[in-house]
Amino acid sequence: MDEQEINLLDYWRVIFRYRLLIALIVLGGSALVCIWTIFQPKIYQATAVIMAPSKATDLTLPGGLGGLATQFGISGSAPNSTDIFVSILKSRTVNDRLIDQFNLREVYHEQYLQSARKKLANNTTIKVTKEKTIEISVMDKDPRRAANLANAYVANLDTISQTMDITTAGQKKRFIEEQLQKTEKNLAGSEEALKSYQVTNKILVNQATDAGAAAGKLQGEYLANKINLETLKKYATSQNPEVVKLENQVREMEKEIRTLPPLGTQLARMMRDLKIQETLYIFLRSEYEKTQIEEARDTPRVQILDQAVVPEKKIKPSIRQNTMLAGLVLFFLSVLLVFFLEFLQKQKTQPTK
Repeated sequence: MDEQEINLLDYWRVIFRYRLLIALIVLGGSALVCIWTIFQPKIYQATAVIMAPSKATDLTLPGGLGGLATQFGISGSAPNSTDIFVSILKSRTVNDRLIDQFNLREVYHEQYLQSARKKLANNTTIKVTKEKTIEISVMDKDPRRAANLANAYVANLDTISQTMDITTAGQKKRFIEEQLQKTEKNLAGSEEALKSYQVTNKILVNQATDAGAAAGKLQGEYLANKINLETLKKYATSQNPEVVKLENQVREMEKEIRTLPPLGTQLARMMRDLKIQETLYIFLRSEYEKTQIEEARDTPRVQILDQAVVPEKKIKPSIRQNTMLAGLVLFFLSVLLVFFLEFLQKQKTQPTK
């Protein structure tokens, strides 16, 4: 124990003997770091805060969502709206838009787009807080540009989330819209064909065509159920009660259609075709309006809690932090230096054998 105390006292004696050198190194080095920090470019940070979607949106559609998830780097079978928001914000699509909008290649002095993307990503922090808000923070030498970039992230997020089908309702609407356009063309063709037939043969539609209209209505309802079943299968399993119910209805209607007597006149057949398209059109129009409402309800909207404002104070470099850190590091280095000098001094004074 006494030997350990003697060794420790020796260490303090060495430090005390070289105290002026240690002080010179620490104070001089810290002063240089302080001066260097003062002349470094000031970096400002602006932060925009948005609310994460308040409820989980139905995002289980395998067809459309799979492509969206792949495009924005989302893993897993059913990401929620918050995951999609964060992934869109970090996507190359958004980065490239901001680089072009703010001419960041020139700002960052980068010739290549990939290098500019990397710098923008390094200057941007996107995180989900414990309060379930999403913070987008951007650092830049220009405080106004930092605020504009953060707000531009939010604006691009809103634009992309509204123009992409990221909900079941959005995918359903797109499918029904395609079917509706086809049916409109077929309906117009059937009407024109019937009108032309009536004019050519100088006949009017009467009770004799009721059989054709009835058959057409039945077949139109059958096609409507088929489309409804196909739409439902895109986001529901085969065991879903609605799927099972529709499949049973379709099978029953197929049996009923097979029992229909053949139509004996051209007019009756034309009336049947027209009624098929009319029934199908009415169904699709109704479903299309429903999906518009569902899409507006289910599509996650970007709700801004705090817009980014121009920061008044720089975030870095910190003169105090850099100076204190430099002083601490220089103190330990100077202590090691004086012990080394003491070792060299002892080697010189030690008699050679």
